[in-house]
Parts: sequence; structure tokens; C-alpha cells
Amino acid sequence: MTDTKPYISLCLIVKNEGPSLKRCLQSFSGAYNELIVVDTGSEDETVEIAREFGARIDFLPWQDDFSAARNHACSLAKSEWVVMVDGDEALAPGGTAQRLPGILRQVPPRVDKLLIEQRTMLKDETVSLFVDRIFRQAAGLFWKYRIHEVLETPPERTAMTHDFYLLHDNSLKRRADSRIPPEREAMYLRALTLDMKDYPEDPRPAFYYAATLLGAGRPREAMEAYEHYFRLSENREAARRAVAFRDAATVAGQLGNPIQRRTLLFRSLEHDWRSVHTYLALADLAAVNNNPDETLHWLTVATRCVPGPSDLYWTASTSLPVIFRRLADTYRLKGEEKAARRCEREAEAAKKAEWGRLSHPRGMPKAGRPTQKRKKRSP
Repeated sequence: MTDTKPYISLCLIVKNEGPSLKRCLQSFSGAYNELIVVDTGSEDETVEIAREFGARIDFLPWQDDFSAARNHACSLAKSEWVVMVDGDEALAPGGTAQRLPGILRQVPPRVDKLLIEQRTMLKDETVSLFVDRIFRQAAGLFWKYRIHEVLETPPERTAMTHDFYLLHDNSLKRRADSRIPPEREAMYLRALTLDMKDYPEDPRPAFYYAATLLGAGRPREAMEAYEHYFRLSENREAARRAVAFRDAATVAGQLGNPIQRRTLLFRSLEHDWRSVHTYLALADLAAVNNNPDETLHWLTVATRCVPGPSDLYWTASTSLPVIFRRLADTYRLKGEEKAARRCEREAEAAKKAEWGRLSHPRGMPKAGRPTQKRKKRSP
């Protein structure tokens, strides 16, 4: 870049990111004026790779606190905009790096933060999460919470962009059980316990604490944690409650309580009736009860779900081809071969459409243009 005044600082906190860091930095080549890398204890070639790209390297002992590390990295930045990414992410689609400075120059002065989509592929599922990664340095923003950290900004000073996105090469997809390693789970629980102590009336840390216990295979503790979260979140954050009720239903199933599981799934739908995962969970429950007609019903509903915007900025969508194949298997189980073949054709068509969607950015509002909820028209 030829600007004499720094415009974009690319900041990373890293630890043993050697296998993916080069891919990350290459994807941002040409986008930034300065590269700041804060290492929290790497034992591989991470630091050497960062130096190859001209990074300013700083070292910070790890304290079970992602916000502390991010805030430290951002404090070293001198540019107008800070772009904070992880070492296992890459900017996409190709060619975006050269356009990024121009895109940010079009962001209205009233906008301090851009939410950017992070896409993660986990087996048959695409997880789309809108993350706080791009913000004006002069806005004085700082990261909050030790884990699942956020930059808190008023809605009127926040915008979304779909002009580009981050591809997340999550290491979980390479693990046979898709589980977080036990030592990392323990670190998460330590950090979340401290966050719940610091923010006792804030439901957010309680939500993630319960979810981490679920992932750790500790269902009784997880159910107690979800009940605590439900008390804290009463009459607020409907989108997160929808996810929590669905996950609590999973816990109820693990504890051998199918009636509670079904009740919790319907509680989830009260908060978000568009959730593909909730309908799939109801289909699973019907299949366990040997009820193919109800299974078909919930799978069919799942194929028609179009997730809408939420205050979580989060969607997790099971691949549509997978749902159609499940429909085909269920129809075949009932001896309805014609319907099964129709669903198999639908699966192939959906697979082609999904490939096209994931290969190209979606047509959405331009960067810097805040998304607004549409008002329902009167009948």
C-alpha cells in the first residue's frame, strides 16, 4: 500500500498456529499497513512465519483471557482501522485484500464497528457466525469477557458486511469425535467461571458455561447450568434462549427423559420457529419412537426453514442435501420408493445449489450499511 498514514492494522493473537498462519497472512496480503502478532506461548514455527511477513512481534503470557490478549494487541495498533483475525482464518473470496481499504473508506463516519461473517465447515454442517473483527481504533472500543469475547457497541454504530467473509479452518473437523480437547475445555470452564463471578446478572457467560459442560459430557451439571441461565435470561435475548432450550433438550435426552426433551424442544420453537436444528431434533425423537409419519413431518418442515436475522448473528444449518437423504431413507422405510427417489433428486439439486452458495459471497447490504429489521406489512 502507498498511503503514508497508516490505515489498516492487522492484529492477531496466536499460539502454535504454524499449520495455518501462512494461509491466513497470505489471504490479507496487500490489505494492511502494519501487522501486529502477539504470541502467547508458541512452541512451533508460528513466530518465524509471522516474521517472514514483516510482523511486529510481541509476547504475552497466557492468562486464560482472550480479551486481555486481544486488547493488548489492539493497543499496539496505530492505524485508523483495526482488523482482528485468528491464525486459523482466511479472508475470502480471493482478491478481497486489495479491495478492503477501499471498502472501509466507504463506511459512514457514524459506524465504528463492522460485523463480518465467519464460515466454518464441520462435517455436514455449515456454521455461520457474525463476529466482531473490524473497528475504528479512535472509537476506543475494548474486548469484554475472558472467552467468547465481544466489542460492545450501540446498534446504531454497528454495521454488517457481506462483501467478504472469513473462512475458519476449525481444528475440530479434523478430530474423529469433533470434541474440544479436555485441557481446552478445562480452560474454558475456568474462564467462564470467572466471567460469571464478574458479571453475575449477565446471562451470556452462563449460556456458554452450560454449553461447555454439555460438550464436555457432563449432563447433570449442564442441566443445572441451563436452569441457571434460563433464570438469568427471562424476558430477554430470545435468540440465545432458543439455542439454550434446544441444547437443554439434548441434555434431557442424555439423562433419559424423553418427555422433558420434547417439552424443551417446543420451548425452543417458542423463541425461534425457524430453527432447522430444532425440527431435526424432533424428527430424531419421532424416529426413536418408531413414528415414521411424524419423522417425515418434521424433516419436511426442516427443508422449508429459512433462518432469519437474530440478535446472536448466528446460524447453524445442516446441509439441505443431508435432510433430503434422510427423507429418502424414511420414505423407503415405509415402502414408498417413488417418494424416496424424488427426495434423492432433491438432494442432488440442493447439493449443486449449496456448492454455488458457498463458492461465492452472498448478495447482501454493502459494507458500512447497517442492517435493519424489516417491518411487517399490515395485511
